[in-house]
Amino acid sequence: MKYTTKKQIVIATDAGMGVLSRLCNVLTERRINIQDIYAAAEEKDKGMIHLIVDDTDAGEQALRDAGFTPLVINVLLIRYKRLTRHIG
Repeated sequence: MKYTTKKQIVIATDAGMGVLSRLCNVLTERRINIQDIYAAAEEKDKGMIHLIVDDTDAGEQALRDAGFTPLVINVLLIRYKRLTRHIG
């Protein structure tokens, strides 16, 4: 099993049409590549978006400039080899 640490940008947002698209457009305009993304509705009208991008500082600033309130946290990424077991 291998692991690395990365910085992740987390954004609490209203869950609504176009929010994820707007966020992606902000990063695209600044040529910031999204390496990993996870978005989930936490409540009926609230959501959380988790991003790992190629330039965390630039991504955080771009999102702040666009009116989002990003939080940068450290995360541990674990890579493991998937074991397949055949029965038969």
